[in-house]
Amino acid sequence: MPDNSDTIPIQIVNGGGDGPDLMECYFTYQDNTYTFYDKDGTEKASNLTVGSTFSFTLDEYPDLTWTLTISSGSATEVTGSWSDGPNSTNSAGGSEDQTYTAQGGTIVEEAAASATGQ
Repeated sequence: MPDNSDTIPIQIVNGGGDGPDLMECYFTYQDNTYTFYDKDGTEKASNLTVGSTFSFTLDEYPDLTWTLTISSGSATEVTGSWSDGPNSTNSAGGSEDQTYTAQGGTIVEEAAASATGQ
C-alpha cells in the first residue's frame, strides 16, 4: 500500500445496498492519471482519468462486478457514480443516488482537525 499521504480513500458512499463495501478502497494520482486499489492494496484498474468507467471485483465477493465512473477529480479528490451488478438501481451507468467521494492529502487531515476542534 502506498504511503497514506499518497492515497485518496473512498470516504463517502451514497445509495445504500452494497455501497459501503467500497469504503477504504482508494485511488492514487500520478502523472495526471489515477490507479484504483481495493482496501487490501490490490490494484484493480490503472491509467484512469476523469470520464473513465471501469469494472472490477472485490476479493470478498468474487461473483459481484462493480462499475465505477470518475465524474471529477484532482490530486486530492475523486467523485463519481457506482453500480454493482445487474440488480443495482445504478446498472445503467450511474444515478445521482449511487455516488462516491474519495478524499486524501491535507484536505482529510484538515477536516478531521476541524471536526475535533484541533
